[in-house]
Amino acid sequence: MSDSYRSVFELPLLKRELIELAQRKRTYVLRCICLCAFALVFLTFYAELNSRAVNMMWMLGRGREMSSVLFVTLMVTIYALAPAMACAAITSEKEKQTLGLLLISRLTPHGIVLEKICSRMLPLLSLVIVAAPLFGITYLFGGISFRDTSLGLMILLFTIFQITAVAIFCSAVLETGIAAFWATYLILAVLYFTWPILVESHILPRPDFLPSLSEEEFLFFPGYQLVMLVEQTQSLAGIALLTVPQLMVTLLFAVAARFGVVWFSYGAAFSLGRQWLRLQAFVIRPFAARFRGTKVGVEAARLVAEADSLPVERSSADLPDLKPIRWRENRRNRLNRPRMLLIVSAALFLLQWWVWAQNPNSYAGDLCAMFSFVLLIVAVLMVLTQTCRLFGREREQQTLHALLATPLDNREILKQKRSGVNRLILLLLIPVMGTCFFNVFFTTVRISTLTRTHTSAGNYYYGARSVAHPGNIDWFCASALYVTCAMGNAFIYMHLVKWIALTFGMKLNTQMKAMIGSLVSVLVLCLVPLLMGALIMISIGMDPDDFPLWFFMSPLIPTGMNEFHDRHEIYRNNWLPDSDVFVVIFHFMIYGGLVLILRTWLMLRLPTLLHRRDQSID
Repeated sequence: MSDSYRSVFELPLLKRELIELAQRKRTYVLRCICLCAFALVFLTFYAELNSRAVNMMWMLGRGREMSSVLFVTLMVTIYALAPAMACAAITSEKEKQTLGLLLISRLTPHGIVLEKICSRMLPLLSLVIVAAPLFGITYLFGGISFRDTSLGLMILLFTIFQITAVAIFCSAVLETGIAAFWATYLILAVLYFTWPILVESHILPRPDFLPSLSEEEFLFFPGYQLVMLVEQTQSLAGIALLTVPQLMVTLLFAVAARFGVVWFSYGAAFSLGRQWLRLQAFVIRPFAARFRGTKVGVEAARLVAEADSLPVERSSADLPDLKPIRWRENRRNRLNRPRMLLIVSAALFLLQWWVWAQNPNSYAGDLCAMFSFVLLIVAVLMVLTQTCRLFGREREQQTLHALLATPLDNREILKQKRSGVNRLILLLLIPVMGTCFFNVFFTTVRISTLTRTHTSAGNYYYGARSVAHPGNIDWFCASALYVTCAMGNAFIYMHLVKWIALTFGMKLNTQMKAMIGSLVSVLVLCLVPLLMGALIMISIGMDPDDFPLWFFMSPLIPTGMNEFHDRHEIYRNNWLPDSDVFVVIFHFMIYGGLVLILRTWLMLRLPTLLHRRDQSID
């Protein structure tokens, strides 16, 4: 009996995961980067408070504001890193074909899930521990109690548990870490926002089972609890009580992950895609027999044969004669199908139109800008994940050596490998363009310097005089500049992310390592220069208008100003030429030049990254 109890508490899988994690250099690099980011956010907010303080006594009691900034920063970090760090927990075992060995050992399925959840939670818990000294400093300023801080940390820990449980479930059900990554965000979005959307569209009545809460439909969103804690709109007992339904849903995902490990653990024959295909074949099989010999019957028979694992001949219009690697990448990439992107674009347009119809007057501009931001972020993440798979999947499937043995030089191999990503970028520009045209017709567009004659700060009015009315020349010019800036931003940012992901994909040996490295690099590029510039300007008492180049230190600022039609903020003090056309071109030059620099550097180091020297081909 003692041996059985000892085997339960040994946690061998957790020990293995933690030992492997401790041996990776990127574990400590990630902690150092997060600590620097947290400290930078804290110092920036502290400098902003200090600039408004009359004396040091004025700073007392501001600890709640500082803690709020840290809580929000940690929450954003958790949502950005947790899915990427947990979605490959079980898919990696499937790819290495070791999950079956774990199941025939003394480990039980629920034990595997539990130990995987713990192993993926501990690195994120270490990030919270890293931020603990900063919380200690905010506590010294006063204004926040130890109980408030403890409850906020509890909400963060629960958020980590929730995201990790959902990611482990997706990892148990799906076959690849990339698919589990996207499925995690999709499930969380459905869990958080389905109920609020149904309430706002008046399909469901607004819940009132908790009279003390104002928006009960956000019951499953931990961020809602954090907002209530920060704004002190609810008692601490009430906030803690909201964790109960969230905990129940999270435990359901953990239990479902246990069954997913059992049902989908034996290779592609038992994968979720194969089961879905068999369900389709079960429905279509009668039609295949009834319409035999017709076009519908042939297509139905092909689907049934594929589901039954029979060899099916597929005709291809483009045979691999001149560009075999490009043909191979396009054949196995479903995201590059124009039909799918057109369907997604139409669905996004209908969704955006529905959101605008619910709020036609009050928040239309803000909602459209938020929709554009979300679409740009999703497009960038799609390019990042697709690029990380180019060489990471070859290494995982042990086909990279065979690929490098082809009679092609390094540049040609890379060109054909990234052709699918280039096509994906062009296809993603279609929904971006549709969103741009929607925003032009349904939001307030401000007059551009292309038609405005008085461009000085004193003659520019931000009110009604700056609004371009639809149909006139001012509106056409301003709309054209807005669409050009939005499309150019999307095109440049996606290419920038592509080259960043290519660099990490060649240097690291797995897809998920490359994706985490690329994701952290993109976050650093967007946030660190912005925070450092803000900290320097606040410390020396400068205003952003005194140094407009600060607006170009992050890709987020020019994009946001373009979405809200506020490009005049950059040049209104005559530091830059009084032209928003110059602002757009200068922005393109900065980040387009960064893309060219990164591309040139990667091309020069291509033989080193691929470990392959080009040879002359006779």
